[in-house]
Amino acid sequence: MRRTPLALALTLLLAAGLPLACGGDEDEPPPPVKPKKTSSPTDPPETLDDFANQYPAAYCAAAAPCCKAAGKNGDQEACEKATFAQLALIKSSGTFDKAKGQSCITKLEALAGKSDACTTLDNGIPECLGAISVSPGPVGKAPGEPCSSSTDCGPPSQGEVRCEEVGPEPKRICQHVLPGKEDATPCVGDARQTLVVNEDPKLAVGIVYRCEEGLRCDASSRVCIPGVAIGGSCIASFDCTKDAYCAQGTCTAALSEGASCSDDDQCKSRSFCSSKNQCAAYLNPGAACSDDPDSRCFGGVCLNGKCTGEEPNATQLFCP
Repeated sequence: MRRTPLALALTLLLAAGLPLACGGDEDEPPPPVKPKKTSSPTDPPETLDDFANQYPAAYCAAAAPCCKAAGKNGDQEACEKATFAQLALIKSSGTFDKAKGQSCITKLEALAGKSDACTTLDNGIPECLGAISVSPGPVGKAPGEPCSSSTDCGPPSQGEVRCEEVGPEPKRICQHVLPGKEDATPCVGDARQTLVVNEDPKLAVGIVYRCEEGLRCDASSRVCIPGVAIGGSCIASFDCTKDAYCAQGTCTAALSEGASCSDDDQCKSRSFCSSKNQCAAYLNPGAACSDDPDSRCFGGVCLNGKCTGEEPNATQLFCP
């Protein structure tokens, strides 16, 4: 299974207002040295360089207090350096939309100090959508077309791409696995488990869905349906809604970080049961990691001391 290329992943992050989930205090490589600004803070950005210079200060002035309130790193200078480093990764191949970029900066500057700043940032800034775009790589085969490996298939704008053997008379086709909202079909599973039965004719299509958190994939209808609420009957933990697990046939509230556990399903989303039998948080993509069995990456693997993977959309607030 091939993940979305780094450049495209970074484009998706920027399109939502440079979202990266609140991170910890892991040691990070030093970011590029921030160049001198080519325009004053009050001048609307005319070029990609202008935008790259103005965005970190505009964003972090509003975001830093929110990070501090959330118990994360609220240092504005650290936020600016980290944000600028992310922009530097895509500047060389990015295309700047001046109108969107100027609107983005205006909205961010007006947001600083406002009571709704944290909620707005957490949901993402629509005015920042498309301020920078990165040209996609070579186009691969479309969903549903024959393939021999996932590298033959063109990547989706979100989700996963794979070359899957499906159908009652199995054939390998390109499939896009997209996030599934309620009633999405056909689904292949949810955030907790996968229900792929390759012979199922419902799955012999180019686009399938993985149900979003709080939903489950009905194995019979292949439709994303709501998970069972706390207190409801269940057979397995994946029957239950987000942050709940199945205990003796009843959906029960999941455990917080630090609580004693015996199984990953008992812990809240984005956490697992560590070797110390305590719920612990997964590491975010980009975080420092190691060979320690309790150094687990969310949605990726530890490669060269860093977690791979794509950042989920649960939150858009970025803290260094």
